[in-house]
Formats: sequence, C-alpha cells, structure tokens
Amino acid sequence: EVGKRYSIFYLIGSVASAFGGILAFGLMQMEGISGYGGWRWIFIIEGCVCSKHRPCLDNDSDADTTKQLTCLVAFLGYLFLVSFPDNKNFRSLIPFLSLEERQLICARVNQDRSDADLEKFTFTRWLSGAKDWKIWIYGLCFGCATTVSYALAYFLPIILNSGLGFDTGTAQCLIAPPYAFAAIIMILTGWFGDKYKQRGACVAFNAMLCIIGLAVMGWAYGDIRARYFGAFFATAGANANVPSVLTYQANNIRGQWKRAFCSATLVGLGALGGIVGSTVFRSQDTPTYVPGLSVAMGSQVVILISVAILTVVFKANNKKAERGEKILEDLPSFRYTV
Repeated sequence: EVGKRYSIFYLIGSVASAFGGILAFGLMQMEGISGYGGWRWIFIIEGCVCSKHRPCLDNDSDADTTKQLTCLVAFLGYLFLVSFPDNKNFRSLIPFLSLEERQLICARVNQDRSDADLEKFTFTRWLSGAKDWKIWIYGLCFGCATTVSYALAYFLPIILNSGLGFDTGTAQCLIAPPYAFAAIIMILTGWFGDKYKQRGACVAFNAMLCIIGLAVMGWAYGDIRARYFGAFFATAGANANVPSVLTYQANNIRGQWKRAFCSATLVGLGALGGIVGSTVFRSQDTPTYVPGLSVAMGSQVVILISVAILTVVFKANNKKAERGEKILEDLPSFRYTV
C-alpha cells in the first residue's frame, strides 16, 4: 500500500499545480484594482490563507501579522499532529485510532520490517545511516526527480509563452492538463508497484517517460501541438517519480533512526534539486531552451543508471539471503524490494 499512499499524498500538490495556473490567470484580471498590478493580487489573495488582514506590500506591520498568524497555524498543527501509533507514546488531541487499530498498525509494521518499537535516540545511531551508500543513491534519485519537477513548476508557463508562442493567459491555463495527466500516472504507477511489488521499474518508467517528453518539447521543431504533448510526458514522469522514489527508499530501509537520516537526506538533496531546477531554463535560450532541457534529461539518465545499479545489487543480495549467506538490514527475513 505504500506506493498508493505516497501517490495520494503527493497528488494534492499535483492538483494544486494543475489549478494554480488557472487561478493565477483569473487573479491577473484584477489588474488596476485599488491601484495594484495583477501580479500583486496573486500574492495578496493567496496570502489571505495566512493573514486576517489584507496584506500591504509596503506595510511592515501587516507583514508581521502574517508571520505571527503563520506561526500560530504551525503551533496548532503541532498540537493536532498524530504521533506514531505505538502503544506507549501515542498522542492525539482528537479521536483518531482505537487501541486495537494502533496495535494492528504496529503488528503490520513489524511483520514488514520489525522496527515499530522506538529505539532510544543517540546522535551516533542516527548518523550511522550515512555509512549506507544506498541512502545517498536514493537521495541522488530524489534530487534528480525534483530538478525537473521544480523546473517545470517554475518555467512551464514561460516555455509555453516564449517557446511555443502562446499568449500569457493561455499559457497559464495550459499548464493544468499536463499536471492532471501527471496525477493519473502517479496513481497508476503507485498501484502497479504495490500490486506487483516493483519499485525500481516504476522509477525507471517515469524517468524514461520524462526523457521522451523533454525530447519532444525541445526538438519537435515547427510542431507546437507535438511540443505541448511532450509537456504532458515530461510533467507526468517528473512528478510521478517523486512518490515513486520515496516509496523505493521506504521499502528498502529498516530501523527508525536510519529511516530518519534517509528522510533528512532526501529532503536536503530534493531541495538542492529545486535550486538546480530554478536556474537551468534561461531567457537567452528561448525559444528552444536546449541547455535546460539537456540538463533535465541528463538528470533522468542519472536516475536510470542508479536504478540499474540498485537492481543488480538488490537481486544479488536477496539471492545470498535466500541461501543463508547474508543477513540483510540486520533482519534474517528482510528482502529488498527490487
């Protein structure tokens, strides 16, 4: 179920991206109201989520109010955040899970990887996860996936406008269909991976889908419809790989503090991928954006090579474990999910 769970969780962001462009186009029509430009109204309206006052871009006191309310929402979120459902430390301010349900969850976790019981934290134990080279490969894959997902989130409207010739309003609206398609691919790959117990195959499929889409976007000269179609594949492959890579590492890491280190590594390298993605599509490369597309395609090739290496290693280690020659992740019954 891990693949579908991650996919549904990330699906929320994909849906938000799908309708974000349409919302931005609508808010741009408020150009001139109260003396503000359309782009300012985008920040004002969306900023209302965390502010009880209408934000004024030139008023520091309103900015302080926004920050204070944001902190208040974060504090309330902490109070209502549900902790891990072990029998000793479960905490929830609202009725969520019964004792029997929490025990069932812990039993399922232990059946899968035998690490539901919380180990005492020590910095050395947490940092020991850095010795596992596979964690860095997962992080590399995640960073490469976010490189393209962030790049498309930032620049797809610009590419549609400057590269494909659509006007600004149309370009903002046309980003919705590729993200809707990405949501479908996300759910399908999550379902396939769970049903057939395949993780690397899903990651590789998404990477190849992204490469195909980027190639069509960049080199289908003279055919705007084909280049726009390529945006569907590129957006779907990049965004679907975010939950796929998360699922890949989740099924092949054992030990709560090792998992914590792996999560921190993925978040850090994922943010680094976002930095790279925000810089590769330069205005001087319009209308083809070949350098940016080349970097994006190269990141997906790195994912394919990484998956190939992990697949060979996982299969070899699983065979050794079956023969009793090796214990994987300090648990005799543990097997890697290829």
